[in-house]
Amino acid sequence: MSATLALCWLLPLPVAFYTSQFFALPSTPLPILLVLSLAYSLTFTATLLLPLDITTPIPEPTSIAASWNATYWITFVLSWIVLPM
Repeated sequence: MSATLALCWLLPLPVAFYTSQFFALPSTPLPILLVLSLAYSLTFTATLLLPLDITTPIPEPTSIAASWNATYWITFVLSWIVLPM
């Protein structure tokens, strides 16, 4: 289970960075690309966590609940505090 959660967190990072680099202007600064990649990555992580959460039996919700909480709060802080700056 922990390997699957690690894959859900690590797999979207290079995909998100490539996507943000592909669609950004060449003059886009690197810090903007990194924050944008993190935002994309968290969105992709939530998409990967949903089927994992649905198929997991009830007695083992602790690691998935922690992943959901981390994804939710980091996305919340990014969307309301960091990205508008």
